[in-house]
Amino acid sequence: MNNNAKVFIIGSPTEHPYKYYHLGNSTKSISQMFNKDHPLLEELKKSKYPTICIGNDLQQRSDFNDLYKMLEKISIDNNVIRQDWNGFNIMLNESAMPGAFDIGIGALPESKKNNLYEFDLIWLVNCDKVDLSSVNKNSFIVYQGHHGDEGA
Repeated sequence: MNNNAKVFIIGSPTEHPYKYYHLGNSTKSISQMFNKDHPLLEELKKSKYPTICIGNDLQQRSDFNDLYKMLEKISIDNNVIRQDWNGFNIMLNESAMPGAFDIGIGALPESKKNNLYEFDLIWLVNCDKVDLSSVNKNSFIVYQGHHGDEGA
């Protein structure tokens, strides 16, 4: 990356071929921005095309819905989402997830992902990476996807 973009990362620092600013491993920075008490807010407001990208792993947290709402509000209030630009992005690992989000379905929290026994109906939409060993034998499973998928 050879431009003037400033990159800020929350989470585990990793190697990148560009310079970035590490804001820590916790969600404290998100809370501070939500409460309008973080210096990054000025960077967002003065940026021409500010962008917030959240990783797929954030969905696995039990507080994902709260964090998502906070990030959405931060985005709306600070020039990330506006009439001519939407810089709020979710990086996904599975191709079916955008469609699931479109109809209001998010990922299962980690606590439920490996304990599917309590569900009577399990509807898998292009979901190949699901361990079905904990499914109740009386559960009805629907797999909606492509004939080349593992679950088909």
